[in-house]
Amino acid sequence: FGASFDRWSAKNTVHVDDLSRNFALNPQSGLECTAYKRRRRNAEHDRELLELAAYLEYIAEQHDDFTKLDHKNWRESLQRAIDRRN
Repeated sequence: FGASFDRWSAKNTVHVDDLSRNFALNPQSGLECTAYKRRRRNAEHDRELLELAAYLEYIAEQHDDFTKLDHKNWRESLQRAIDRRN
């Protein structure tokens, strides 16, 4: 049982939540996103999860150790990565 979890660690794990207090004990692993509210006026235009998925794919491809990353500005990091590719 324990061996199956050996591959997961702070180096390859990101805690995604809309409340930063939920990762207060591990702030370097936390990524705060906006809360999804289905009833919000522009809910059909909510792209947060799409952008978040793109960011997670980017860091998985480019970084071996997520503990060295600062996720506070993840949107800007994603935009810079997109700009470099274009």
